[in-house]
Amino acid sequence: MNQGLYLESINQMTKEFLAQKNFEDFLAQSKVAIGALLAHNDAEKDTIRKAVVDFLAQRGMRAVVMFRADSVEIKTSITNPEKNAYVDFLIRYLSEKRDTKTLQNSEKSAECIKDAFAYMQNSAIKDESLVRDIVRSAMKKILGLNERDGLFFNNLEPYIKNFDFDLVENNAKIRELKKPSNIESLLDSATKDKITNALKDANLSALARQVTQDIIAQRLSALAPIDFLSNFSFGFIQNLAKCIESVLAGGASEGGAFAGGAPENSGKKSEAESKSTESKNVDSKNADSKSAESKNIDSSASAQFSPTIINYYCIEYYRSSKGAIYGILAQGILDLLGDSALANATNMTANAAAKRFVSFFDGQNRSVNGKSVHILLIQDVDSKVWSLNDIEYILRSETSVNTAIQAQKQKIATTQDTLQKIEQTLQQNDKAIAEKLSQIDMLTQEYDAKKAKSLEQQNTDVETRNAMTKIINGILQQKIQTLDAISSLKTQSAQLKESIHKLYDDQKKAQAEINLITRENKESIRRFENLARAFSFCIGEVIEDLDNNV
Repeated sequence: MNQGLYLESINQMTKEFLAQKNFEDFLAQSKVAIGALLAHNDAEKDTIRKAVVDFLAQRGMRAVVMFRADSVEIKTSITNPEKNAYVDFLIRYLSEKRDTKTLQNSEKSAECIKDAFAYMQNSAIKDESLVRDIVRSAMKKILGLNERDGLFFNNLEPYIKNFDFDLVENNAKIRELKKPSNIESLLDSATKDKITNALKDANLSALARQVTQDIIAQRLSALAPIDFLSNFSFGFIQNLAKCIESVLAGGASEGGAFAGGAPENSGKKSEAESKSTESKNVDSKNADSKSAESKNIDSSASAQFSPTIINYYCIEYYRSSKGAIYGILAQGILDLLGDSALANATNMTANAAAKRFVSFFDGQNRSVNGKSVHILLIQDVDSKVWSLNDIEYILRSETSVNTAIQAQKQKIATTQDTLQKIEQTLQQNDKAIAEKLSQIDMLTQEYDAKKAKSLEQQNTDVETRNAMTKIINGILQQKIQTLDAISSLKTQSAQLKESIHKLYDDQKKAQAEINLITRENKESIRRFENLARAFSFCIGEVIEDLDNNV
């Protein structure tokens, strides 16, 4: 390897890295600089390629370098979501744009976060989860947070959760209490009811589903199946507890990905966001009053329950809902297994991890910490043992059936939206017709009054009689126009009612198509349901064996 050329290539990359404002410009200019080096060193392609790959690897990026006849192609992907070139450029941008010393102020830090997301919108990264990871990592460095501190966003408002060493000390207790063999009640019913009431506006089932999906997304590819299963129940309880803590503290009840164990915004509006939107319709005094009241409520709810109490609540929730949780886990992994047709590299990695996980259930014994754990075969109620090939085959069939059913369901949903709009229009028409009929009554009364007065004025001068005649004709004209409007509205309503019948027929046809697809694929659907239940059972059995004995 030509060491001098290697260093020169690194220097050129460093120069562009420091000169450019974003990763895309850096990459574009680096291609030009590397191309110029290549023009004089065509025989040293491998040296130049290694320099580019090494430079980007040090910045959390994987690079593939291809030399064309007249250009250099560099394709990159992020290997470290928390430490990479995008994070470096974003930190530099935010540091230049804002005084970082003032960012401990919540309002200032919220503005900084908005700047960060606006900056990332212009990048080549379209994966929202990855964008949030990059923004979070940059903000944690700017705010001087520890790597183990949590940072997530509620409607772009920063919520910081410093790493709780007391909670870490309680982890051994959590691991012990979550064991299926430990059946003692951890909370009295009054405390449990208080927490449930405090969470009444949060959809706990949806939150639990999201926690499970997040664990799959974050850990399935990173851990061996036995390690994933060993840590699942603890991870679920811990992450759900942190979600609930943030909800009780007035944070987001969102349930997107987790950073430092804390949940991030999934895009759904939290209760606090909804209240904020509603408060725009009232005067500022009332808005301030409601805001203060909301903060007091949130603060009291959060202070009322210690982390240990919340942990106990989550353990009991896990115990009572574990069957459903295992079902969500099984379905999530099967969904990943069905994603093999997707070209996205992230999906392909997850698909490979799902294959590895399914193949793990081979009926063999595994030694974990010196103890033997039996890994079940995936065997359903019909005594069918499901291999990876069998599962992939049924998933292809299931995907085809689901696609056809979802297409018909979408037709029904679209038709229902149209029906609702038509119903609204009909109600508006009925209201307009009623108003115009009232106008007709008023015009009729006015006409009768003017007509009577006209008869009384028969002996008056011509000018007076003509003026009255003009008024009467004007009333008649208004009445005619109003009657025409009523007629037009009635015609429109009649046409809409006819279309309602057609739309109902369309819905019936779509439902009939769903029923037909279901009947024709009844056996395939039944077999898939058997598979899902068997897979869920296997997962649950291994998790509980590990929790109890390892």
